[in-house]
Amino acid sequence: MYDLLIGMLVAVIVAFVLPPLIPQQARAWFTDNVARAVGAIIILFAIASTSFVHVPDGHLGQLFRIYGGGLLTEGRIVAARGENGPQAKILTPGFHPWLLVNVLYAVDTSKEEVSIPQGKVGVLTAKDGASLRSGQAFADPFPVEFGYQMLDAETFLFNGGQRGPQLTVLTPGKYRLNRYLWDIAEVDAKEVKAGFVGVVKSNVHAEIDFGTLKAKKPDKCDVMLMNKLDDKGKLDAPIVPVGCVGVWDKSLQPGRYYFNPDAFALTEIDTRAQVWTYAGGYRRANISLTVDAKGEIVQNRTEVEVPKDKDNADVAVFVKMEGWDVPLELRVVAQVSPADASCVVAGSR
Repeated sequence: MYDLLIGMLVAVIVAFVLPPLIPQQARAWFTDNVARAVGAIIILFAIASTSFVHVPDGHLGQLFRIYGGGLLTEGRIVAARGENGPQAKILTPGFHPWLLVNVLYAVDTSKEEVSIPQGKVGVLTAKDGASLRSGQAFADPFPVEFGYQMLDAETFLFNGGQRGPQLTVLTPGKYRLNRYLWDIAEVDAKEVKAGFVGVVKSNVHAEIDFGTLKAKKPDKCDVMLMNKLDDKGKLDAPIVPVGCVGVWDKSLQPGRYYFNPDAFALTEIDTRAQVWTYAGGYRRANISLTVDAKGEIVQNRTEVEVPKDKDNADVAVFVKMEGWDVPLELRVVAQVSPADASCVVAGSR
C-alpha cells in the first residue's frame, strides 16, 4: 500500500507540480502533456505493483481483508463472503493478478502446505463453523459427497461444517489448509499387529469407515450382554453395535488404522494360542527308609527348593489332600477367539 501512495505522490508531482517549474525556453520539448503522460505511467505502475501476489511452491497465500468489506457476524471467525478479517479463500502456488490486492488485503505467503508422513495421522480442529449439537463432543464426519473437499474453508463453511474437534482425520499426504480455520496435531497411527485383533471403545455415535470395518450411523444403540461363562462364574460383557458409544461388538483385523485417538480407544487382544505354565514355588521333600543293624526302620528326610521359573505364569497350584498341601504343576493352553475379543475387553475390570 505504501508503494502505491509513494508512486501516486511522485506522479502528482511530475504531472502537476513539475511543469510550472520548468523554464519557459525548455517547455518546447517538455510540454505539460508529456509530463502528465509520465505521471499517468507512474500511477499505472504503482497500481500494477500492488495488484499481484506470487505464492512460492509448497506454500499457500492467506488473506486478511483490511478495507472494503463489512463486519463479520457475531461468533464468526473466518470471512466467507468478503467481510473484513481472516478470509476463507486461499491462494495456491503461482502468480495471481488481482487489482489492488496488496492494498485491500494483508497477504501472508509464509505458511507451508501440511505434510503428513507415513505412520502418522493429522487430527483436525475447526475454529469456525456450525455449533456442535447438545451432547455432541466431536463434529460429524465430512459428508461423503464432499470428502476432503471440506478442507477448503469456503466449502466447509457453506456446507454445514461444524466447529471443534473433527472425526475426519488426515492420512499420509500433502494438504493445503487455511490456518485461519484449521488447527492440526500430528499423532501416531494405530497398527494392529498380526496375531492380534483391535477392540474399539468409541466415545462417539457416528457413521464409521475404518476400511475393513464400516457401518452406517446406528438408529439404536441397545447394549448387548454377552454371557461367556456359566452360572457359577457368569461374565456379563456389555457391548454395542459398531458406530455406537461403548465397546463395539466387532473387532479390527490386523492392519494400520487412521482415526482420532480422542474419539476411539483401541485395545489389542492376542488371539494366538498361548501356553501358561504353573510350576515351582514349593519345597520338594524326599524320604528314604533304611533298616539298621538292630532291625529298626530309620527315616531320612531331605528337602529341595523348587523355584518358580521367570517364564512361568505363576507358581504351582496347591490342593488339600488329607491335611497335606500338595502342589500340582499345570500346563494350560488358552486362546481368545477373534469373535470373543470384544467380550474380553468389555468384561474386564
